[in-house]
Order: sequence, then C-alpha cells, then structure tokens
Amino acid sequence: MFVKALNSIKVYVGSGGYLYEKHKMLTLIILLFFIVLAVWGVAFLFINKISLYPRSFVYLGVYLLLMGIVLVLVVRGKESFHEYGFRWPRSLMNCMVLSALLASVYVIITVFIPGSLRNFEVLPPNPFDVYTNITIIFVAVFAEEIIFRGYILRNLIKMHGFFTAILLGSAMYSLTYAIYRLPLALVLEMQGQLESALSFFMAGIFLGTLFYKTRTLMYCIVVHLFIRIFQFLTPLHAMINGYERLLFEIIAYATLTYLVLITVLTRKDGE
Repeated sequence: MFVKALNSIKVYVGSGGYLYEKHKMLTLIILLFFIVLAVWGVAFLFINKISLYPRSFVYLGVYLLLMGIVLVLVVRGKESFHEYGFRWPRSLMNCMVLSALLASVYVIITVFIPGSLRNFEVLPPNPFDVYTNITIIFVAVFAEEIIFRGYILRNLIKMHGFFTAILLGSAMYSLTYAIYRLPLALVLEMQGQLESALSFFMAGIFLGTLFYKTRTLMYCIVVHLFIRIFQFLTPLHAMINGYERLLFEIIAYATLTYLVLITVLTRKDGE
C-alpha cells in the first residue's frame, strides 16, 4: 500500500513537472514571437526615415539580434543544438540537388506557367540592389529558419504534435510579416499585404513540413535561399494581378509540400 501510494505521488509530481515545462516552453514561444514583432516594429520606424544603404544595415542588425536571442534561449534551455535542427544532412549533395529541384518547381509554377498564359515583363535588377539584397537575404533566411522552424516549430511539435504545430507555426510566421508591415499596408493597399500574408502562411507549411521530415535546418535554408535569390535576381516576371499571383503561389507551395511528403524519408531525432 505504501509503495503504491508513493508511486502515485511520483506520477503526480512527474506529470506536474511536465505540465510546468510545457507551460514554460509555450510562454517562451509566445514571448519570442512578441519580441520579433516588437523589434521589427521599432526598426520599421527608422527604416522609412533613412536611405537605402543605411537601411540594409538596420535589416542586418535586426536579423542578427533575433538570431542571438534564439541562441541564448537554446543555451539556457540546456538542450542539444541538434534537437533544434543544427545538424548536417545525411548527404550534402542530396540536400543541394533536392533543394534545387524544389526551387525549380516553384519557379516554373509561379513564373513560367503564368507568364506563358499571360505575358512576361523584363525588369533587370539594379546592381547595387543585387549586392545589398543578396547580403540581407542570406542573413534573413538563416534567421527566419532558426527562429520559426528551428525553435518555434520544433517546440510546438514537441507540445502539440505535427498537425497543430504546423498550422500554429505557419500562422505565426505569416503574422510576423503582416503585422510588421502594417504601417506600410495603411499607406499602400491592404489587399497586397493580405495576399503576402497568405503566401507566407503557405511557405510556412512547406518549410515546416520539410524541417519535420529531415530534422535539419539545412534543407530549409538552402531551398529558401534558392527561392529568394531567384526572386531578386531574375529579370523575368509574369504579368498577372495580385489574386492570380496568390493563386499560383498557393499551388506552388502545395505542390512542394506534397513532393516533400512523398519523396523525403522521415529522419529520426537520433540520426
């Protein structure tokens, strides 16, 4: 009887400890989310008042600050960086090839198919813009994947399972862009900002699924880089309206998510 009672106490205390850790992690996720919004909100107040070249340094500073905050949270949590996706893929060559193929599918669906149905316009990028944007893209992609896939999504999966986590993580990823661009939306048309938010939500679904299947941030970072670099470097743009662009974005990310689900074997945490 005494042993049974003691075991019951251990189960109760153990479950209480689990609930405490779960609530603590959820609090950290929400806190990190609002920190991201607050930092971007403050930065946005300065970005509109300065020229393009200093503006790029503000972007870089924001992304580096946010990455630093996440790394501090990981260290204080006393967990392995491997658990947050800081690990090499099984094959770096396979990672590069698959990422290039996925990025190519995205480009075909969002640029070449709508362009062939409508028309193309050629807008060569400014050399200075290319240099600054590529620099920002590299830092931005690393920061976004570490924050939203490595830290937020990983912990949401641990607490709520994949399906709920992928929806919550993608919503947070999308809301980050929608909210920090809210002052811009008040100046420009709100429709474009809503379309962008939906596009980022679908991108979060795709990248989150890729992270869940591979258990490494490398795939997400590489394919994200390929897509973003192409968007800035390509002179070809499909002449379509915002609704059509959103439709092709949704089709593209849905297709990429399906391809990941059927082609990528789920990697175990210990591998």
